[in-house]
Amino acid sequence: MIADVLGHTVTEIQTRAIGNSGGHVRFDPAEGLSRADEHWHNLLILFAPIGLNQGCAQGDDVRAFSHLTQIIGAGEKPTGYDGMLTLSVLHRAAIARARELVDEHRVAIILLTGVLLEERNLAGDRLAETMRKIHNTPSAEELIARGRAGSVDSGVRDER
Repeated sequence: MIADVLGHTVTEIQTRAIGNSGGHVRFDPAEGLSRADEHWHNLLILFAPIGLNQGCAQGDDVRAFSHLTQIIGAGEKPTGYDGMLTLSVLHRAAIARARELVDEHRVAIILLTGVLLEERNLAGDRLAETMRKIHNTPSAEELIARGRAGSVDSGVRDER
């Protein structure tokens, strides 16, 4: 979901049980990103699980370090980032931004998770249709304002 929110085209989502987590998201990067922005987006996608459950896969640590060093090596700050170009400051800022994105899009993430629990893999037309339905689902705030919280019929899951 975070890759989609950042403007990338998600092409496939696979889930597989590996301990408490597991899965893979394939996406086509948004066009026109600077090198720093490309690596920043990858960091935010890697750190999104921290916003959900305080952890991410062990292998993601190495990938995160690589993205952090690439940003510093590019010598430019990612769009919207005004901190220092140091490992520790960038790391903390990326985790904070990933948490913000997860909080902003928590309803959509929960809906997508529900579909993935049933289907395990999404790609092609099924993925596109699922994402369209999720994007058209009212936010929790909108439902509360309408007095419909707790009676969500998102239409995301197929009635089979």
